[in-house]
Formats: sequence, structure tokens, C-alpha cells
Amino acid sequence: SGQLEEMVKERTADLEAANIRLKELDRLKSMFIASMSHELRTPLNSIIGFTGIILQGMAGEINEEQRKQLTRVKNSATHLLALIIDVIDVSKIEAGKVELLMEEFDLSALAREAIRRFS
Repeated sequence: SGQLEEMVKERTADLEAANIRLKELDRLKSMFIASMSHELRTPLNSIIGFTGIILQGMAGEINEEQRKQLTRVKNSATHLLALIIDVIDVSKIEAGKVELLMEEFDLSALAREAIRRFS
């Protein structure tokens, strides 16, 4: 009986230590995601902004091939930015810090956009 109680105490202490370690790792993960997202979003926003300026002709004329390639760059950067935002959102959901915003939207427009992206 005494030996069993001692084993239970040891296991309980092991579990408490593991729980503390997991909480610390979760905190570090959250800090990493926040830092990584900021470090990636800043240059991506510059890429998106400057390609937009060039595509609008504000930096001078560009030919059709340049327009095509810059459009690809801008679309890829926009897609990557959306993925980063998704990672941040998942992190917030895991931390229980997500805020829901209820609003009306055009369901058929959403469906068209989904079809366009995945076709």
C-alpha cells in the first residue's frame, strides 16, 4: 500500500512537471508564431504594394510579359500572406483567443471565389 502511494506520488509529480513544460512550450510557440508572422508580413506587404504600383503604371510603362510576371508575383505574395494570416488564426483558436464577427455576406460570391481558386 505504501509502495503504491509512493508510485502514485511520483507519477503525479512527473505529470505536473510535464504539464509545466508543455505550457512553456506552448508559450514559446505562440511567441514564435507572432514574431514569424510579423517578420514575414512586413516584406510581403511591400512586395504586394510595390508590384501594385508598377502594375498600375505609376513607375512607368511595362510590357505585357512584365505585366504577366508581376501579376504572378503579386498573386503569389497575396496567397502567402493569406496563409500566414491563417496560421495566426489557428494559433489564436488554439489559445482560445479568437473573436468571431457575425456579418452578412454574399454566399454565391464566396462559392464563385472558391471555385476560381481551386479550379
